[in-house]
Amino acid sequence: VAHRDNTWLSPNGVTKCLDCVPVLLVGNIFYGILESSIGSFFQSEACQMDTRANTSRLDGFQFSGDFFRLANPLAIVLWTPVLVRVVYPLVERSIGREVSVGMKVTVGYCFAITSQLTASALERSRVQRGVLEDVPSRCAPKMEDGTHIRASDMSALWMLLPYALSGMGEIMVYPVMQHLAYEGAPTEMKSLMQAFTLFSMGALPNAMASGVSQALAKMVPNDLNDGNLSFVYLINSSIGLIGLFIFWAV
Repeated sequence: VAHRDNTWLSPNGVTKCLDCVPVLLVGNIFYGILESSIGSFFQSEACQMDTRANTSRLDGFQFSGDFFRLANPLAIVLWTPVLVRVVYPLVERSIGREVSVGMKVTVGYCFAITSQLTASALERSRVQRGVLEDVPSRCAPKMEDGTHIRASDMSALWMLLPYALSGMGEIMVYPVMQHLAYEGAPTEMKSLMQAFTLFSMGALPNAMASGVSQALAKMVPNDLNDGNLSFVYLINSSIGLIGLFIFWAV
C-alpha cells in the first residue's frame, strides 16, 4: 500500500498521502486493538463484580456493566483542557520546542497499556475475593441452571479506573492521527485521507481484535473464574508495546 520512502515516485498529491499511510496504519490499528477491550473484556470483568447501587440490599438495583464505560468519555472531557492548557505548555517550556506527534502518541499508548495492566491487577484481585452466593449478577451470562453467574465480593466501581485511563490515552492518539492525516495530504485529497484514517481507526483494528479474541477465547469463558482474563490483558499490553515500537520504526 505504501512505503517508508516514496522518493522514487514523482512528487505529487498521491505521494504525499502514501507517506502518511504507514504511520496511520500502525498507530491506529495497534491502538485500536487495545481499545477493543472497552466493549468486551472490561465489560465482562465489571459484570462479575458487585454492580449493586446499594450493597446492603441483596436484590437491589444493579448497574449494567456498560454503565462504567461512562468513565471513558468523562475522562476525555476533563483531561482535554488539562492537556491543552497545562500539560502541553509546561512540557514545551521544559524542552524548548513544541510537543511532537510522536510524543503525544507515545504517551497515549502508555495510558492505554497502563489501563490494561490496571484491569489485569483488578481481575487478579477479583478472583481472589469470595463469591456472593446470594447475589447473581444480572449483566453476567447465565449458567446451565438458568441463573446468572454470581457476583464477586468486589465493587465494580473499581472498573472506572481502567476506563478512565483508556479515555486519557484515546484523546492523545486518535485526534493526533486525524491531524497528521489532514496536514500530510494536499488540499484536493484531504477528505480522502480523513476517510482512510477513519477506516484504519474502526474496521481494521476491530477485525484484528476479533482474531485476537478468537485466539484467546479459551481464556475468557462465560464464567471468568474459570479462565485467565488477567493474562489476556498482559497479552494485549505486549501487543501495544510491539505496536509502539513499530510506530517509531516507521
